[in-house]
Amino acid sequence: MIAHVDKNPEELVTRRDEIIEAINKTSKPFFGEVEEMTYLEMVQRFADLSYPWADSTYVDRFLHLLQRVEARTIDMDHGEFESIFAGVDDVREPAAAIERLVEAYPQAADMKVSATDAAWLPRLCREYPKPMPFVPVIDGDLLRWWGQDQLWQSEDARYSADSVRIIPGPVSVAGITTKDEPIADILARFENACINRVAAEKTDDVRNAYSGLADSDSPEDFIRQAPTISWVGHVMDNPAYQSVESDGYYEIKPVGKKDGWLQFDLDIHLDTFWDNDPDGGLSKHAVRDIVVPLNVNPSQPVRMPIVDGERLSQHVYTMLAATAGIGNTAITGDKLEAMPQIVPSSEEQKAQRPFGTAHSSYTLSEKSWFSTIKQPQVVLCQVISSPALLLQMLWLIQHGQQFMLLLAPYILAQCQLLKVCSMQFIWII
Repeated sequence: MIAHVDKNPEELVTRRDEIIEAINKTSKPFFGEVEEMTYLEMVQRFADLSYPWADSTYVDRFLHLLQRVEARTIDMDHGEFESIFAGVDDVREPAAAIERLVEAYPQAADMKVSATDAAWLPRLCREYPKPMPFVPVIDGDLLRWWGQDQLWQSEDARYSADSVRIIPGPVSVAGITTKDEPIADILARFENACINRVAAEKTDDVRNAYSGLADSDSPEDFIRQAPTISWVGHVMDNPAYQSVESDGYYEIKPVGKKDGWLQFDLDIHLDTFWDNDPDGGLSKHAVRDIVVPLNVNPSQPVRMPIVDGERLSQHVYTMLAATAGIGNTAITGDKLEAMPQIVPSSEEQKAQRPFGTAHSSYTLSEKSWFSTIKQPQVVLCQVISSPALLLQMLWLIQHGQQFMLLLAPYILAQCQLLKVCSMQFIWII
């Protein structure tokens, strides 16, 4: 019905009583006709529908409601006053807070809520993202007021099963036949239903959709026939699925055993090509391999291959080093043989260099614009947000000189200034 009137808003008026009667049977009832209430009745209704506080922002909103009621009922027509409800600790127990309100402002029991404050109630409900457990007003947002954030109530003993929303659809709900059924029995019913369904589907087209380790010719064959692998708890497509050894792109290498697991490296050979190059770029530096370390367990023959987290970091570091140019020779003749090593900072240096210091050297080309300076210089600069700022601050450098780059806190594998941001550098020429 609520979905229907959401598409036919004119029925919000003609079916108002019917709508209120229906939602009052649920865990999210209608707050009520606020303009017909006294301020005390409004406060009491808010507490009745919201306490115990399922969310910390409920009590925040209750505090704001009490302070507004206090402002309406206090015997003042202007100026500021000191509230008897200074903070949330004063209103965490709603019964005690309401009693204090009545003692201080007995007129709250007789004063009707103004139209302004009645219109303010929906704004109070929207003060925080967590929806309130009631419908404050019957308007065009009825579906949102009623439909949002009800699943937690299905696990709250205060609400009956018929008054809450649940995630399962009609097919799933139809399968609920026993009260407090053990989860093992539910899973067993699922398994038997699957077996019966497969047995009923008679076909001559028999295919192996998945290969278990015990049914494979070798662990390597099992890895190639597994459609998925487990990567840090996530099931992912296996890049080597249905590959064959002869294709040369997916090489599976046994590397050892550990704690009953067989260890393999899935070495994926990457195909790179340069146009108009005599050997297609084979002589050029490039990332040629991605290695995924996999483990399989013979004692668990149908379990998918697992990515080995302990060995993964080594292979990722190797790939990043290749990406950074390690193994290549620069045009100036520098051989990039290894990533810069981090030198830990001394106790005196840790405040400025908490991650240590990386040292690297690089030869500048004689044909670069660095060749016009006459004297060696030392430049200290801070790059705040723009790499261009660093370039503007660098002095021209005497050609042919070597310089040492002190980088903290991160490693700079090559002199790629255009990618630098928010780092400190000392250039010693």
